[in-house]
Amino acid sequence: MFLTVTLNPALDKTLCVDRNTPQDTLRATRSLDIAGGKGVNVARALHALGGRARALMPLAGHPGAHAADLARAEGLEVAAVPVSGQTRTAITIRVADTEQYWHYLEPGPDLQESDLARVREGFRRALEGCHTVALCGSLPSPSAAPLLPWMARTAANAGL
Repeated sequence: MFLTVTLNPALDKTLCVDRNTPQDTLRATRSLDIAGGKGVNVARALHALGGRARALMPLAGHPGAHAADLARAEGLEVAAVPVSGQTRTAITIRVADTEQYWHYLEPGPDLQESDLARVREGFRRALEGCHTVALCGSLPSPSAAPLLPWMARTAANAGL
């Protein structure tokens, strides 16, 4: 099994509109919510190819719970780690006729030391039964930077 790590997951929301003009009230003709983040996308691709992947995601608040539910509904195995703050929302506005789009990303949560400790413990548990680890995407905050070398060393020490 693959373990994908998304330290800065998102609730990806796409709104389709007929036009995008400033200072107008625009009503979406369609909307789509999916779990987002680079590692989630890797897990999604592996799943689509018939592989097994576990997606480790630090998640917070309603957006985090919704992202986890959406990922599970796609058949992904989610290793959710509760953290403080709010999981970011990524909003895409797509104009139906032209296929032009605008992509807006909220900042990720500022992970506290207690959050980092929970992520480390979640990572150790998520490694069980895995043969490959993919560390993917951006950091939610500068405080999360020490996680990457720690995760790489921990996975290597486990033979992954």
